Amino acid sequence: MLTYVNGLLAVSDADIAELENAVNSLSPEEQEALVFGAVGVVTVAVVVGLVWYILQVVAQWCLFSKAGEPGWKCLIPFYNYYTQYKLTWNGSVFWTEMAMIFAASFLSNMSQNGGPAILGILGSVCAFAVFVIGVISAYKLSVSYGHGVGFAIGLLLLHPIFILILGFGRSAYIGPNGERGTVL
Repeated sequence: MLTYVNGLLAVSDADIAELENAVNSLSPEEQEALVFGAVGVVTVAVVVGLVWYILQVVAQWCLFSKAGEPGWKCLIPFYNYYTQYKLTWNGSVFWTEMAMIFAASFLSNMSQNGGPAILGILGSVCAFAVFVIGVISAYKLSVSYGHGVGFAIGLLLLHPIFILILGFGRSAYIGPNGERGTVL
């Protein structure tokens, strides 16, 4: 029987012994098939994951290229998000969001480790601000490539799929806020 201890899944010694007995009761051919099946499932999952990741990177590369930015910028962690904010909104909003993420994490952690409850409330306010920035960012990304609110909702709910649509589709970069002009 599986139980939870401090929010983690805990397996008792009796559970492990029962599982060992079940596996040992299989014939060598069945054990081999079980191992090959598990390896096959893991291999397929890894290959599908890698293909999906490569598609996402190529789509992001296309997004940057459509906006006149070098595609390689999508390969660098954090810098890719900064570049996206610069193209769709304003680069300083990226730094505001990063500060809010840090503050939310720090304040919530301090509250959970014996600090005053107000720190947890402030952490939650910061986390909500990050959520709001994310919603606005999805909308700004949508209008920067000529789409509207419906596409922004798609970016929020099915982000990877809608990034593929933006990157590989006919969407053209218009500019921040959907206005032709210079990048901030």
